[in-house]
Amino acid sequence: MPKGRRDDWEVGATAHYEYHCLRAHDSADADLWYRSHRKVEVLCIGEPGIGDTLAGRCDDGEVRTYHVLFEDGRHAEAFEDELIDDIEHLAPDMGPPTTSEIIEAGGTPPPTP
Repeated sequence: MPKGRRDDWEVGATAHYEYHCLRAHDSADADLWYRSHRKVEVLCIGEPGIGDTLAGRCDDGEVRTYHVLFEDGRHAEAFEDELIDDIEHLAPDMGPPTTSEIIEAGGTPPPTP
């Protein structure tokens, strides 16, 4: 299992969110990309996935999702491999764009928590 990942996240746990989908300003999920590397609270399991471990679920393409709450109040659904337990395991190249880049692209930067 990649460092920083867990097989299960408990309700109420704090995680660091790392966006792993299309990193583009015109993506339907750009607001999640803009929040990459921010803290979230795990609210509950969304889809349980199939399998007993993160590795098994990823191998089978049946990953679990969690409902999460960002510190700025945004609710979202996160894939389990996007939740990381320690900032030292965040990938530097998977962070959000700069505020100025977001504004130049016509986006709205998320509020600072």
